[in-house]
Amino acid sequence: MDRGRQHQPSYTLPVAGNTKRPSSALGWTSGKFSAISQAGQVAKQTSASAVHEGPISRTRRHFRSLSRGPAPSFANGRSQGDSDIKHLKATVDSGYTERDRFAGESRGGWNRENVMSGLGKEDEYSYLEVIREKENEVDNLRVELGEIRAESAGLQEHITMLEGKLREAQDGSKRWKKKVETLRMELSNSLKEAGEAIRKYDDLKIEHERDISMYREKVRKVEKEKETLERRRRSEAKTAQGEAARARVVSAEHTSKIAFAEKELQDLKKISQQLEAQVRESEKRARRSEEQMRRARKEDEEGRQESEKARQRLTNQNAELKQRLASQEAELTMAKEQLKRVQIGGSTSHREGTQETEPLGTKRAALQEKQDDIDRLSGMVMVERARAHDLEERLLQKAAEVNGAQVQAQRAEFDLAQAREAAADAERMRGERSGTIGGVPTSRRRLRELENLLASRTEELRVAQAFMTTSDQLSPVDVTRMAEDLNEYIGALAFHVSDKLLGEEARNWANRHPESEDARRRRQSDCRVWEKKWGERVVNTMRRGVAERDPDTTLLECMIQSTVVERCVELVHGFTSERKEVADFLASLWARILQTNRLAIAKNWLSITHAHLESESVEAQYLERKVSEIMNIGGWREDAPTAQKIAASVQEKIQNIVEMALKIKFAIIHDIRSADICLILIRAESTYDHSCMKDEDEYGSGKTKPAAGKVGRRVLCTVGMGATYRVQDREATVILKPRVLLQ
Repeated sequence: MDRGRQHQPSYTLPVAGNTKRPSSALGWTSGKFSAISQAGQVAKQTSASAVHEGPISRTRRHFRSLSRGPAPSFANGRSQGDSDIKHLKATVDSGYTERDRFAGESRGGWNRENVMSGLGKEDEYSYLEVIREKENEVDNLRVELGEIRAESAGLQEHITMLEGKLREAQDGSKRWKKKVETLRMELSNSLKEAGEAIRKYDDLKIEHERDISMYREKVRKVEKEKETLERRRRSEAKTAQGEAARARVVSAEHTSKIAFAEKELQDLKKISQQLEAQVRESEKRARRSEEQMRRARKEDEEGRQESEKARQRLTNQNAELKQRLASQEAELTMAKEQLKRVQIGGSTSHREGTQETEPLGTKRAALQEKQDDIDRLSGMVMVERARAHDLEERLLQKAAEVNGAQVQAQRAEFDLAQAREAAADAERMRGERSGTIGGVPTSRRRLRELENLLASRTEELRVAQAFMTTSDQLSPVDVTRMAEDLNEYIGALAFHVSDKLLGEEARNWANRHPESEDARRRRQSDCRVWEKKWGERVVNTMRRGVAERDPDTTLLECMIQSTVVERCVELVHGFTSERKEVADFLASLWARILQTNRLAIAKNWLSITHAHLESESVEAQYLERKVSEIMNIGGWREDAPTAQKIAASVQEKIQNIVEMALKIKFAIIHDIRSADICLILIRAESTYDHSCMKDEDEYGSGKTKPAAGKVGRRVLCTVGMGATYRVQDREATVILKPRVLLQ
């Protein structure tokens, strides 16, 4: 054994702040008695043929035999250590028997002192070193025994706690099993109801197809009857034409002069009848003009009353909104003061800081909600003020309409007087019955002039009435609700596509059937097209997300929503979809008209122009093509068994989206004349602004994230359209924030 070397156990229990852990489950057994084995192995004498063996060598051999034995238990560690020390001393004392006693007798007698005096200094030092190591090891065993007892108490408490958690987990498992059974029953009932609905739909579809076949049969019969009647009419017309030709020839041969005179007389009678009809029509128009003037006066009075009521209502609403705004500002001030107190107060310990985190986040969320309410109320106040100004403008326009109606009534009275004079002239001409040929062209010319004058006055009145109409059929709130419904439907389309595209059945079928080379080339071509718009990084991220075992469809759905929303906004505010040069010209013309005329007059022009530009039949096909390209990038297979069914459902939803967008377009252009409502988008790479945008991550979650964490972030795309409201000579107000996806 090396001199001065002491054994240190390799295991220390984790108590009283100790963080060391055993390297193995039996580390404490291998390290505890390794000193005994080391004591024997270091001092081992390898010569097997030695004749004499000293007492220290026998002692070391004894310890080597002990180290090969089983490890002692901790229960009797102290007694075992004491017995080892006693045994060591006895071995040393009894070791001097044979050779040493003989050597002592030969030197003059044997006793222990002689034996000890016969030992060398190295053997004596080794003997004392072994005893000292054994005593140290016994002390270490006592310390370890205390630590093990402390740890066993802690383990017992931990086991008790784990048993409690196990019982709670078992109770929770029973509750979840009950919930699963309930949901399974509800699912079975829903499946039964769905099956019943599908059967009813199949029956209705069969009846509908039967009705269609019957209707087609009726249409064929009607067309056959129509062709028969057309042939009969043509034959009768030819016969009548032949008879008329023969009659004209006979009449021309016998009574040419008499027929000419009678014809002139009949022409005069017809002219007189036409003049009488014109007089009656002029009287009717005069009465209609008077009726319109009375209605205009009545509408003027009603408009004044409505304006007075609206002004009173706006005053009340303004007072109420100011009161609510003051209360919200007071609550906001209190919340800010509480937030400052919380921030100044801080926390005294890590545990207290952990407990205060959730109330602080709740207060910040409530503070943000109060701020949003204040912004919304401020926007409502601005909209109500704009509507009040709009009502005043409409009142002035109603007065102008009354004046215009009075002017038109005066013109109608003048036209009526002229028509009466012309009728009197015709009566005189008919009474004379002169038969003179020279007066007929003059009467005809006069009649044509009166007809042209009456037509021009009628057209002027119609145009004036069209451009003076400024009453709104809908409110901005209705348009906002329609835009929100369209956003929801577009989101449902994106979810439907991702669900059908990445369903378990579709993925399993795609794994079993390899893709054709043509389909792979089409997918690569579509990827190159969309990488130019979205960027290679975004497209690759989307493809990796949908290809995972647990697919991430966020980017796929957002790409579909952004594409459809952008096209819907273009459809609402565009003039035509067939010729780009015509659309650009009309857009520039509309911008100039909007700058040089009042908003109500410009909106009437826009309404009249759009009435002749109904050419939106290609929008659904365009959207279907774009959505199918995105689906193809995401992994859609056109040769799948359910591909036709999925394509039909997507086509139906896109058609509904186009119809909803056209309804919004009609409402903005035709139903709202006094204001300009625009659907808006946010350009990509724009900086996020909480005042005019809404984060898509917050939408539908019910949680308001702090806006400070989004400052400086860029917009990836717009997934929900917004809307602005503007009246004459005022700035546009955001009445619906567009939803954006941040990078």
